[in-house]
Amino acid sequence: MTSNQNDPVNLMLIAYIILVLVAILMSGCNPVKQVIRDKGKLDQVAEVVVRSGYCANDTVLITKSDTLINYDTLTNTMINTVVKNDTVYQLQTKFRDITKTVKIRDTVRQVVLDQARINILEKDKMKLTEDLAVSKEQSSKRLTWLIVLLVIVLGYVYLKIRPKL
Repeated sequence: MTSNQNDPVNLMLIAYIILVLVAILMSGCNPVKQVIRDKGKLDQVAEVVVRSGYCANDTVLITKSDTLINYDTLTNTMINTVVKNDTVYQLQTKFRDITKTVKIRDTVRQVVLDQARINILEKDKMKLTEDLAVSKEQSSKRLTWLIVLLVIVLGYVYLKIRPKL
């Protein structure tokens, strides 16, 4: 009996070995595990995640009831005297003014911000401020050199054009 290269058992064994090798290689090169193990890489990923807005701010509504009910009652009494046929009648009239004041102050809105995002944006702001100061200094130097060059060119043109005495 001769062994055939296309024997199904040999092909299955080769496929199994290749599958195991690929699984070992895939588990060893997992970028997620590499990021989790390395603090520097984790900080870089966290900065990108926070900057892209995945940890966005939340709005929390806190309902507080600050209700003021004020009743104010004023009574005004008016007495009239009337005389009829030797009889004195006193008529008493009462006027009531009732004032009701209701002031309700309800919903207080508070915004909870992501502090990590604020810190990253503050660092970006500081860097951009420094870059702006450097670029202003460079533009000032360039303007000075441009003015010097313009004066030299105008002086040269003046000396070439003026009539010789």
